Amino acid sequence: MTAPAGLTPLPAAALRAALAADAGNPLLAFAPGAAEGPVVSPASAAPGASGVSTVDGGGGLELPRGAGHLVDAVAAWLGVAERRVAASLVVLGYSARLLGPTVRLAHAGIAVDARPAAVRYSFAAGVGFRLSLVAPAGWAGPPEAVAAHWCREVVDDHLTLLIDSVRADTPVAAPLLWGNVASGLVGAAKAAGAGSFLAAALEHGPLRGAGSFAAGAFVRRTCCLYYRLPGGGYCGDCPLPRTPSGTTRRGPR
Repeated sequence: MTAPAGLTPLPAAALRAALAADAGNPLLAFAPGAAEGPVVSPASAAPGASGVSTVDGGGGLELPRGAGHLVDAVAAWLGVAERRVAASLVVLGYSARLLGPTVRLAHAGIAVDARPAAVRYSFAAGVGFRLSLVAPAGWAGPPEAVAAHWCREVVDDHLTLLIDSVRADTPVAAPLLWGNVASGLVGAAKAAGAGSFLAAALEHGPLRGAGSFAAGAFVRRTCCLYYRLPGGGYCGDCPLPRTPSGTTRRGPR
């Protein structure tokens, strides 16, 4: 494909080395391939089926297909009756797997092909989401060009498609779902040491106003609804008042 504006193609060996870095950390690296296990798609799953063990996204997200199969799978795994809670956790988990490696690479000056069709996804109960690149491609360039590419492909194209698809299946407020993305972005940037990148990214489009920093800690403006899971608690960046139930999150990441 044609190199994005302001970027030059990254040699294959350099791209392989960049992708291999942090390969042992699932929060900062793409998976080498799709998860193994029985594949369940909307076409093959029985109506009302529960207990889905694995969902394979094939070549990537497709809006016409919808995200109902992912909401079903997450709800079955976590035993949650409220569909909006499962829908929120779909975005929380999927976006975290996309944000980690793309933020790490962007911080290193690399723009990776993260279009929806270029990323293969899978979901397995007990494992969560795994994302891998269909045909890895990357470019190098100045921070401004890399950041612009990241905002365009990761936020405007990929995650907007995910959120639109989830909301087409389950009515959930868009600011709540973009708050999930902002939360994952903050976590990814912290893990990758990408503070300067984070500041710019949080000002982009739907991420603007999703949260704020107080005494160095990020606090989002909306709640991800994790506390409504059986045994769930409050996240560290939750805007709701704390309760004795704790702040640990165990969502489908």
